[in-house]
Amino acid sequence: MRCPFLREANVKSCCASPFKKMIIRTAEQAGSERCSGPGWVQCPASKQHREERPSADRCPFLQESLVQYCSATPVSMYVPYSDSPHSRCGTESHSYCETYVSMVQAENPPADSHLTSCSVADKESVCYSHNHMWIDVHDDKSCHIGIDAFLATFLRDIDRLSFITSRPPCLPTAVMTVRGADLYLTFPERMHVTGVNAYLRVRPSNLTRHPYTLGWLFEGVRPDSSRGPTSASVEKGLISGHSARQWLRQESRRLTDFVRTELTSPNNTGVATMTDGGTWSEDLITHLTREETLRVWSEFFSISAGPPAS
Repeated sequence: MRCPFLREANVKSCCASPFKKMIIRTAEQAGSERCSGPGWVQCPASKQHREERPSADRCPFLQESLVQYCSATPVSMYVPYSDSPHSRCGTESHSYCETYVSMVQAENPPADSHLTSCSVADKESVCYSHNHMWIDVHDDKSCHIGIDAFLATFLRDIDRLSFITSRPPCLPTAVMTVRGADLYLTFPERMHVTGVNAYLRVRPSNLTRHPYTLGWLFEGVRPDSSRGPTSASVEKGLISGHSARQWLRQESRRLTDFVRTELTSPNNTGVATMTDGGTWSEDLITHLTREETLRVWSEFFSISAGPPAS
């Protein structure tokens, strides 16, 4: 599916003018403009150039072409139609465009998100890995990879982010620095990575504030692109839909139990107590030491963490 804000138009431009400007051609302009009629010979720009075989009907320096542009941006940038195969606007990838996301959210403001909610869980093409990453497989077999809301809530704030790339197909890996700890995040399936969200290096907050849209990490193609997302997800142990929502709630309870039993120091009587009502809070990572953060990461978010509950 292409972006609903993608538009096509015929544009004209003058090859003789020192200033290159594309103007959308309309039916009303055809009869009134000088370029399309014999009056072009009086144009100062054309007089500066010599044409060996001039046409009496229209200016030989008039160039027309088919372009595409985004109707959602304040300033239109025309892209030649020949370059459209390289644009994300004509594919499902448009759903990760910042302009598209801002326009959609302006029309449908998102509700307050809970750490167990997942705005893309209802899409059949989206599956989740055991270390809390998601993969969205599009109709053209390309895909996007990011982190889920549970992991985004735990991370809270990121100091730095970098990507590790190797010879394809590879395991997509990112390194996040959080409160002095380098945390390695790896998607447990080999991919031909075609691009990374380099903008996160400048604004890493998008990863935790918009984990399902602007915070995507990788885009690529599966080596086994001939297979559909369903068969591949079963083989790789990924989960989706309603099962994903249920699993995220289980993970939230499991993290609470892990903090209570593994990270909480006992009191004078040897009993570990919690002062937050018994549920882990969204600022949990700010209360953990570097070693405790790495223990939680190894248990829940590393590639060696246990498989998701069925």
